[in-house]
Amino acid sequence: MKRAAAIVTDHGGRTSHAAAVSGERGRPAVMGTGDATATLQEGQEVTVSCAEGERGHVYAGRLEFEATQLDIGRIPATRRR
Repeated sequence: MKRAAAIVTDHGGRTSHAAAVSGERGRPAVMGTGDATATLQEGQEVTVSCAEGERGHVYAGRLEFEATQLDIGRIPATRRR
């Protein structure tokens, strides 16, 4: 997992060990795909995105993307219960 750019698993969820490790390493992760290890091939290039809502996506090939830095200080505070 140290060398992985992203993690994609057949089983597990957002609280799984793989999800926790990917979060610690700042890597995107898609958990519980059901068939990723059968579908993806060794050395195949894919783009893993977790920026599109509740579900992550795995796209064929290496897609171009744009990273944007956010100023956390400008995000409005949320109400706490």
